[in-house]
Amino acid sequence: MLINWFTVFAQIFNFLLLVFLLKHFLYGRIISVMNAREEMIASKLQSAEQKMIDADNERELYLQKNKENDARCESLFTSASLEAEAQKKELIENARREVEELKERWHESLKEERETFLANLRKKTTTQIYAILRKILSDLSSADLEKNMTDTFLKKIRNLGNTEKNKIKDILEQSHYQAVITSMFEIPAEQQQIITTEISNVMGEKLEIQYISPHDHICGIDFRVKNYRIGWNLDDYIKFLEKEVDKTLDEELAR
Repeated sequence: MLINWFTVFAQIFNFLLLVFLLKHFLYGRIISVMNAREEMIASKLQSAEQKMIDADNERELYLQKNKENDARCESLFTSASLEAEAQKKELIENARREVEELKERWHESLKEERETFLANLRKKTTTQIYAILRKILSDLSSADLEKNMTDTFLKKIRNLGNTEKNKIKDILEQSHYQAVITSMFEIPAEQQQIITTEISNVMGEKLEIQYISPHDHICGIDFRVKNYRIGWNLDDYIKFLEKEVDKTLDEELAR
């Protein structure tokens, strides 16, 4: 087979010419378009990646703000709860204090009324009991009331036990054997001498006794040495009556 070298060279020339033309007129543009497209795609990818980063940042910021808002809400709720509890305690304490003050004022008022009542009772019963006692003793004895009181008083002195006598002697020694006898009525001088002698004999020492009759002294006779007292006095019965009345009032109020 014969080779047509002209045809071969012509085809080679045509191919090289085609390559030259393609490279000169088309390949550069294709490469430029491809590079531009690649850059555009890379730019879009970078933009998309940046948007994803921004979205993540926005999401983190949103979550952080939510956490801060939740913490703020919880703090406000806790603060409001504590404040409400404090106000509740304050209101309860104020109410309790007011009740205590009312209760105290009521007790003070009741105490004053009771003391007034007992004072009036004491005043009335003293006069009435003294009159009744005088009437009873005058009916039972030929002697008057004062003599009966004196006899009762001396009997009580004679019946003192040794322990009480020794106690009185010690007090008399400290007071230089001076004592006071108090009575509602004025004891005659002769009767005073009898009483002084009787008490001196019982105590075994000569005593100096002062006799007084104050107006506020309740029916009876008292022998006093410093803070020690012995005798018979209607005041003892009045005080007992006061205690009983006071006890009755307390029982009634407790119901």
